[in-house]
Parts: sequence; C-alpha cells; structure tokens
Amino acid sequence: MDPKSNTFSELFVVLNTIRSLYRQLYDLELSKRELLLKRDGTKLQQLLRAQEDLLREINRLESACEILLQELSRHYQIEISRLSQLESLTQINSRIRQKLSALRLELQELAVSLDNCARGNEAIIKDNMHFFRHMIEFLRESSPTYGPGEQNRTALIIDAAV
Repeated sequence: MDPKSNTFSELFVVLNTIRSLYRQLYDLELSKRELLLKRDGTKLQQLLRAQEDLLREINRLESACEILLQELSRHYQIEISRLSQLESLTQINSRIRQKLSALRLELQELAVSLDNCARGNEAIIKDNMHFFRHMIEFLRESSPTYGPGEQNRTALIIDAAV
C-alpha cells in the first residue's frame, strides 16, 4: 500500500473519531443545559468530568491529526497545516478531496453548534449567579434578627426569652 494512502486512511479514522467526540460533546452540552436549569449540582459535576475526558481525547486526536498533516506535507513538499489546504491540492484524487471537504465542513458545523450551545449555557450560568446574588442580598437585608435587645414579635407571642 502506498504510504500516503495509509496516511490518508489514518487521517480519516482520526477525523471520524473527532467528529464522533464532537457529537458526544454537543450532547453533553445539551444535558448540561437541562442540569443548569434544574440546578442539579451533583449530576452537573459528573457531566463536567465526562466533558473534560472528551476534551482531553479530542486534544490528543487533534495532535495526531497535525502529525498526519506534517507527514502529508513532507510527501507533497508543501506546507499543510489545515484540512482546507490539503483539499486544495490538485495531486489528490477527487474522491479523497470530496471526503475531506465533507468531513471538514461537518466538523466546522459541529464546532459552531457546540460554541452556540456553550454560549447559551454560559448565559444560564451568569443568570443563575445573578439570581443567587440578588437573593442573598435580599435575604441579608430582610432577615429578622433574634438576639438580646431586638424587638421580635415571634418571641413575644410564644413568651420566649431570646
């Protein structure tokens, strides 16, 4: 088998795996949104750990992809650091170019969807933080105090000395 064919095969395996992980990451972002709205901290922590694991794996695979692009750069004797650069090479047969283009576009769409979902989740987090700060201030200002010298209607009603 031609070494560059093997490199392309490996590249497609890596890109398909990244695509699968992006989809899983997107599903986790959707689940995160539900947990944020429910304010379920325990499940949210578990989800965040799973998300960190996925991101580590994606980073590892992206590094592998860079190595494969470097191999192809050496073979074609041209600097290739992006998939779009690889797609534009006329030396590559059209079937491989089409496959690369479709994968690159799908990965871009997934990345945009992921980013939009993550931004929505960030907005929910900020809103929750604002709500909790507001409630804490409200409670701090309106909470009755119980102690010596304080007028407290409840304590008077039950004849309790506080």
